[in-house]
Amino acid sequence: MTVCLGEPESRQREVYETVRVAQQLAIEAVRPGISFREVDAKARDYIAAKGYGQYFGHGLGHGIGLDVHEHPTASPRERRGRGGNGFHRRAGHLHPRLWRVRIEDSVVVERDGCRLITQVPKALMIV
Repeated sequence: MTVCLGEPESRQREVYETVRVAQQLAIEAVRPGISFREVDAKARDYIAAKGYGQYFGHGLGHGIGLDVHEHPTASPRERRGRGGNGFHRRAGHLHPRLWRVRIEDSVVVERDGCRLITQVPKALMIV
């Protein structure tokens, strides 16, 4: 869940929506055999097309298991997803010294795509 303290500026709402759509595009792309480089590119290309590519300096995601960051890695480096892979995907935007938007979910790669194993609301929460 992404939280904004106070009413967000229009640019903050725009960045949030950009990150939300980029993350959804990545979820829709996950399937067995697709390279995680391609999944990363779905989100990365969308964020770049919206003018925020310079702020997306990390990979889209990583494997989940016993360690915090495990293989496979979803980044511009190549890794392939197989059925049963647990995978933590995040799309994010960091605006230096001001604010950050990051939306994260965990998925399992299945025969026909992927299954979300986290159920976090995607609506921007304003407090």
